[in-house]
Amino acid sequence: MATLLRALRVSVTIAVAAALLTITFATSAALGLSRLPAHWRKILQATFYLPVVVPGIVTGIALVFWFKRVGIPLGYPSVLIAHVVHAFPYAVAIILSSFSSLDPRLLEASQDLGATPWRTFWRVTFHLIRPGILGGALLAFTLSFDEFVVTFFVAGGGVITLPLEIYSRVRFLISPVVNAIAAVVLVLSMLLAVLVQVVLRIRSR
Repeated sequence: MATLLRALRVSVTIAVAAALLTITFATSAALGLSRLPAHWRKILQATFYLPVVVPGIVTGIALVFWFKRVGIPLGYPSVLIAHVVHAFPYAVAIILSSFSSLDPRLLEASQDLGATPWRTFWRVTFHLIRPGILGGALLAFTLSFDEFVVTFFVAGGGVITLPLEIYSRVRFLISPVVNAIAAVVLVLSMLLAVLVQVVLRIRSR
């Protein structure tokens, strides 16, 4: 039981860090994309969405080779980077949809009243896209917490997340503890997915 709790703590820690990094990069990317002409925006969006269509096993192998090439050891840093790469396209899609409903006249009015671009972002833009950011963060947390395939390749031997721990136990035996933990993870993932939908529905209203 102690091993499962330790794996759960590792998964939650990595998922929180991955969610924070993902929404930071995704918000910056969405802000930049929203200011580009439609033609260039579509091209860059297609580039950002590539990890979605690439199979997880291919992504995992490619990341392992890249980590070894740049000298990043397999462990917490590699898992965190891999989870951010995995969740980034989904977060960008959600946050970018918030920018699509943003009225540019509000930003122009803020700047006409003397606000700097940075102040305009924090006082106007951020508050208007906040539901999208929250939805992206929740989705990134869920994807990181549940991720198995990519984590299996990039974790090395020092990081055991909850999905990896469940897999290692299922390989040898099926116990009531594993079944209970798997059920809890399933319910938690479903609740987070529903919460994302609720947040996006609030934003659309």
